[in-house]
Amino acid sequence: MLQDRLTYIKYTTRKEFRLGNIDTQRDWGDAGDYVEAMWLTCGLA
Repeated sequence: MLQDRLTYIKYTTRKEFRLGNIDTQRDWGDAGDYVEAMWLTCGLA
């Protein structure tokens, strides 16, 4: 999505891009944990 917006800015008359709140902290976690949770939720484990 970021690349799409920057490409749009490059090829149009728009000259700015707003990032929003860059001080936000997120815990992206471990992908393995999420996959295991998906399996358990679906009853496939």
